[in-house]
Amino acid sequence: MKNSTSAIAALALALAMPAAFAQTRNAPPMNEQQQLERTQQELQNRENERAAATPVQFDQLDVRKAGQLTLEDAKNDPWLSRHFRQCDTDGDQQVTRAEYTACTAKPKTSDADKMDE
Repeated sequence: MKNSTSAIAALALALAMPAAFAQTRNAPPMNEQQQLERTQQELQNRENERAAATPVQFDQLDVRKAGQLTLEDAKNDPWLSRHFRQCDTDGDQQVTRAEYTACTAKPKTSDADKMDE
């Protein structure tokens, strides 16, 4: 019985080995147009990531000159779209200049924090 169990285990292992060492096929080479399109897409992705990571000035977003930004205004800016709820501290679905300034301010490190570094 012990030998048959070992034989079955050995057979299962032998059948699984080719799958473990199987290699994936390489993708066909890209032509110049495909390479250009891929490069442009990568550059656009990087630009979108940078824009989403950097807040712009309040006046650039307040195109209606209302003194506050709405969810509709936030759709035009990746950073504000991502942080709107965080910036809207009073929950009125509007971000005022003061809320935006506070939300986009870089946190100041205390002397105690600097000593930990």
